[in-house]
Amino acid sequence: MARNWAICIGVNEYDNLPNLSFAKRDAEKMQQYFRSDVKFDKVYLFTDDSPPIDDADKPYASRPTYGALRRFLRVRFEEDFLSDGDNLWFFFSGHGIRHQDRDYLLPSDADPDPAGIEDTAIPISYVSERLRRSGADNVILLLDACRSEQSSKDMGIGNEKQQGVITFSSCSPAERSYEIEALEQGAFTYALLESLRIQGEGNCATVERLSKRIKYRVKEINRDYEKPKQTPYPIVEPASKYHLILLPDAATAQDITTLKCDALLAETKKQWDVAKQLWMRVNVAARGTDMDAIEAIQRFPTFGIMLIESVVKPKTVIKSATPPLISAEIKTEKIAAKPAPKMQKRELLKIIIPERYQQLDSYLKAQKFKDADKETVRVMREVVGKESNQDLNVDDIRLFPCKDLKTIDGLWKKYSNDKFGFSIQNHIWLDCGGVPEIHDWDTYIRYAKQVKWYGNGSFNNGEFFDYSQLNFSLKGVKGHLPRLYERVQGWYPTSYYLFGCLERCKKLKDYKIPMYPK
Repeated sequence: MARNWAICIGVNEYDNLPNLSFAKRDAEKMQQYFRSDVKFDKVYLFTDDSPPIDDADKPYASRPTYGALRRFLRVRFEEDFLSDGDNLWFFFSGHGIRHQDRDYLLPSDADPDPAGIEDTAIPISYVSERLRRSGADNVILLLDACRSEQSSKDMGIGNEKQQGVITFSSCSPAERSYEIEALEQGAFTYALLESLRIQGEGNCATVERLSKRIKYRVKEINRDYEKPKQTPYPIVEPASKYHLILLPDAATAQDITTLKCDALLAETKKQWDVAKQLWMRVNVAARGTDMDAIEAIQRFPTFGIMLIESVVKPKTVIKSATPPLISAEIKTEKIAAKPAPKMQKRELLKIIIPERYQQLDSYLKAQKFKDADKETVRVMREVVGKESNQDLNVDDIRLFPCKDLKTIDGLWKKYSNDKFGFSIQNHIWLDCGGVPEIHDWDTYIRYAKQVKWYGNGSFNNGEFFDYSQLNFSLKGVKGHLPRLYERVQGWYPTSYYLFGCLERCKKLKDYKIPMYPK
């Protein structure tokens, strides 16, 4: 069974910075959640008046000074005490600062002057490095920092990526994090606890759902309490952990299936460490009963040996007692077996277009691309079992069957001379700097401009074109279609998952986009 540990730090009283009102309360609320709600194995608390810590036969001061925090991180994490599949959460509420391209957390006695920062502030990179020494393969940083009203754009934290760590920063680097007096908490921590406590189908058990909900909830809170804009800023490293299950007890079957897909994709990329971590998370969420995960984990101890042997060891030649003449005859027979001519394969593909795609084939053949676009959505709904009045959602797209995806894509490519289709759009998305299943609005705008969904001239400048304004002909730019705007919830984020599904399908041995005869 996976173990869960947490560290909660809240600093109200500062020697050289403005005091805060609710940072201590935030840390105490997080401690209460970790201990009582989700029953963590161990929770450390550092606040202005928290009791001393006696752990592993070593006493630690719990007031969040530079010396106390540095000593705790140095001594407690000198040796590993957790293992693969375990989680270590780190929560900090207080001031933060960015100095010479590094992010720092400010303990109670920190000196914010540039001359004193390096000697009195704690680099987040140091925190991450020490936490990774614990042996836990999942380290989660929750940073409700940068709260000073005196903060400028240069004081924000959140730009620095921590290797192998999932980081949730309370605001974007150019923003500040706000306390809400009526709630007696920081907006970020309030939204975080609210999100973590959601039960049922809409819970925030995964990195992805927690990230999404915190983003829009903090914006709502700040708007309701008349605070400036504050945008939580997640950094997931590696990106393959975006679907990681943080709360196994709340995970759904779909969460587990999605994580399995990510684990398989990591294996195809030979990212063995990442794949192993993901498979272990699958098994933890499945209470140790997922046979796919168990079999996968058993493969990993031999992966390194298998790779070395495949490169270094020469192939073993088994000498046969069969007379040379017979061996030659067998060899000749093998050479004589030739694959079927390409034309036969193309004719076969033409014949076996599934019945449900006949109407799509007909529209595309007649170059009725608007009808074909709507038919594409209709047939995709049919594939995932949705009714005609139900929209496709992100999960429908993310796990769309590869066989159907390649059929749709192949038909669009065939009748547009490789101008339209999902795989064409995916190439453009990647060229624009996109990453499958990673939300990046700026990249999406670049992509939308490239495929002419977004106005970049005097007409409709800075706006998405209406569906009726699209060019449903071969005169449209490459990647312009399919649009799938109608009957798909929020097409712009959905496309992230469509491209992620394409990348996953491309890794499968039997996946190949049909080359339908022109």
